[in-house]
Amino acid sequence: MGGQWDWFFQIEPKIEKILNRYSKKNEYIFPILEPDLPASTIRHRIKNTLNKISVDITEIATALKIESAGQITHYWARHTYATTLKRSGISTAVISEALGHSSEATTKAYLDKFEQAEIDNTFQHLL
Repeated sequence: MGGQWDWFFQIEPKIEKILNRYSKKNEYIFPILEPDLPASTIRHRIKNTLNKISVDITEIATALKIESAGQITHYWARHTYATTLKRSGISTAVISEALGHSSEATTKAYLDKFEQAEIDNTFQHLL
């Protein structure tokens, strides 16, 4: 690729085109934030954007007739991404960096919590 985003992970050409379109406008990838915003405004905009993403994901899942579409949120998508990486043999350190966690311990706790929930759910089928 050789693009400006290669330092972190490989970006497909179509995604790079989107990133380049938005990144030229300010230091953030997408135009929900601008430099020098108050912390309260940043938190509010991020929360609103994540809520919008969850609504959009739910609408897409509903249109695709995915079972339990109403339960699919940005958090679910993020967890699925992390879990898929883990099950593909990617190290917790790499997953931690990809998720933007401040420490690998945070990522380990995040992944372990869901793995335990999956184990508990599996045992429910035996009852």
